[in-house]
Amino acid sequence: LRRITKLRSSLVKRRTVIAARLDAYLELLGPSWHAAFGGDLTSNRSLRLFAGGYADPAALRRLGRARLTKLIWRYSHGKCGETEALQVLAAADESLALWDGDLDFAELADDIAVEARLALALSREIHELDERIAVSLKALDPLGIMTSVPGVANVNGAQILARLGDPNRFRSLAGAKSFSGLVPSLSASGVHGRHGGPTKSGDAPLRESLFMAADWARRVDPTLAQRYHRLMVTEGKHHNSALC
Repeated sequence: LRRITKLRSSLVKRRTVIAARLDAYLELLGPSWHAAFGGDLTSNRSLRLFAGGYADPAALRRLGRARLTKLIWRYSHGKCGETEALQVLAAADESLALWDGDLDFAELADDIAVEARLALALSREIHELDERIAVSLKALDPLGIMTSVPGVANVNGAQILARLGDPNRFRSLAGAKSFSGLVPSLSASGVHGRHGGPTKSGDAPLRESLFMAADWARRVDPTLAQRYHRLMVTEGKHHNSALC
């Protein structure tokens, strides 16, 4: 489980890098493209369209509204349809008017298609790892204690369990905190001392999963939401600092 969760984290980061490149490519096409795909460039709908070469505005216009609607409906498993197709076509028309022949759309669409195919391959691997993680987590935590915590689902629960190991090996909660690296650093001399940011000296994947779990938990748990609000509004903390 420790190896699987580490591998999954690595693949997700690679896909995130690709999504950032896709976002930069879409910026070239025009400001409406990102909104046309709902801001989710790693969804199956977005990646399948890009992989098919439909980041080319001219190709989209040749495809037409009816066929584009069918493609989007199929790629999104029935969740999206004509409304989204019209948004994509509007973005394509905007690009054609914006560049007026000054940009080689076909070449750019080919570059985008390469990135999209890589992202699709990573998504398939991540999905298979998710299934393996679920099986391993069920075997190691049959009562579902990890996933009963607010903000912790299968992936985060498995990563916390795998990276933390047996919690009984820590003498105190402070030891577990220190292992995560989410404790403030201390710079001290004989006279003065001050606390800084997190030490980040512990296990990085554990720290990542705890951070993500905290971000979700403060949205669903009223007590944590109140504490987050106090840290942000009253004490003026940064979002990341409040989550830590």
